[in-house]
Amino acid sequence: MFIIAKRNYLVRRADGSFYRIEKDYIGEIPEDVAESELVQRAIVGGNIAVPGGTKDKELYKACLLYTSPSPRDTER
Repeated sequence: MFIIAKRNYLVRRADGSFYRIEKDYIGEIPEDVAESELVQRAIVGGNIAVPGGTKDKELYKACLLYTSPSPRDTER
């Protein structure tokens, strides 16, 4: 699964080992990690973005959403 992570995550795998996802990571993660409850909750919560496809236009949109300031960042 291709992701864009907004935070650090440490995901426990079925074999007991851990898989680290660094903040600002953009790239592929293993399927078992993608299917973990932690990653799925982060996707639903918006802390991990998952582009709908691998085309450059879709990736651009996902990156643009990720890097856009939130409303609280633009308020004075």
